[in-house]
Amino acid sequence: MPMASPGRLLPPGGLAEMDVPDVFLAAPFNFPRALLVDSRVQTAMQPSAQSLFLHIARQQSSAPGSVGTPPGFRVDSRLSKPAPSSGLVDLVVTDFNEIASVVNHAAVDPNGVIYWPEDVQRMGTPFGEFFDPRSLSDREHMQAWMLDAMPANRKNEDPSQWAQRPRIRFESEPPLFSIEDQYLDSSGTGPKELERAYREADQVMLTSSIFVPRCTEFIVEWSYGLVDQVSGSPTFGQMIWYGLPRYKDVNGNGSFDSGTDVILAQPFDGVDAFYAVPALVALTGRPQTDFARLEKYPTRDLINMGMPMPGIVPSARTEVSMFGYYDPGPGALQSGGGGFSQVDPDDRSWDSTALTDPSDDRPWLWPALIRVTMTIADATDPTIEATHQIVFEVPNGGLDNK
Repeated sequence: MPMASPGRLLPPGGLAEMDVPDVFLAAPFNFPRALLVDSRVQTAMQPSAQSLFLHIARQQSSAPGSVGTPPGFRVDSRLSKPAPSSGLVDLVVTDFNEIASVVNHAAVDPNGVIYWPEDVQRMGTPFGEFFDPRSLSDREHMQAWMLDAMPANRKNEDPSQWAQRPRIRFESEPPLFSIEDQYLDSSGTGPKELERAYREADQVMLTSSIFVPRCTEFIVEWSYGLVDQVSGSPTFGQMIWYGLPRYKDVNGNGSFDSGTDVILAQPFDGVDAFYAVPALVALTGRPQTDFARLEKYPTRDLINMGMPMPGIVPSARTEVSMFGYYDPGPGALQSGGGGFSQVDPDDRSWDSTALTDPSDDRPWLWPALIRVTMTIADATDPTIEATHQIVFEVPNGGLDNK
């Protein structure tokens, strides 16, 4: 199973609009220049998306607004949506400031757009309905937009529907090495050969997203750098790593034996107040009494959207950990439920005005360490495998947030 690359970010204006080669504008092609210049679906004549967020990438401007009224937006029903999950889209025209703006200040969550029929022309919807830099977001909004930025995210942000989330498409070799004439433009030799060239390039593109060939296992885990100090714990004295539960089968019986097998990683269940309160006091400058009712922080609701804890036995469950810019506190979604939790059961220390008072915001604590484990099969004998592990520090990560 090769690992697929989600693509690259290209800052707006970071790549000057390329000059369209004259050869495409003259006979026998005679293409209109407007079809070849940079647009919302291509950059430098390569497939691209206009946003990292899939439900923004599929929007297009409608008719210009009247004086004092911004132009509306609608779902584009005429063109194929530039989906990174297709394996063809390798460029996203955006920058980190734009990403932060959407995550922190989107006026609606993706569910506010997600159920629009794609063939309905939603004309005249003000841009401010989707994005308002003055709006105060909440935790669930931020998490929903983070999920929308995943390259293979599709039509359902409900966290109970993880089974509907596909992987990025990849091919170990082009599905079609050549395109037959019957599927090509028949208006002349020039257009036919041009279409053949870009269709064959698309086939090759499906193989270019693979950056780790013959990878049979790829695991990402993270840690706040804390050491388990609970006497009798199976990981006592070891650094605590979070992710899908994973253990070392000490006796080789193929099943987990508590007290015998060594836990290598466990689902995140929050950081105990013993560690969290001193960190929050240092980072926020607020008195310890402000966190008197805090039981854990960060909590599973913050990092994992409150998803049920996966069991130690491997299953199809996905564990997604999210790290944002700041935590405005738990609260109801502004646009409705959508399957998200409304409160944080592990943290009752939030003031009732948290969502309207920015002074209540807290830092969204990032990991101190990230561990990547991958197993790669031999090129000539797939039964021979080698496992490699890399641990690296996260800048400004950890509970002390240095």
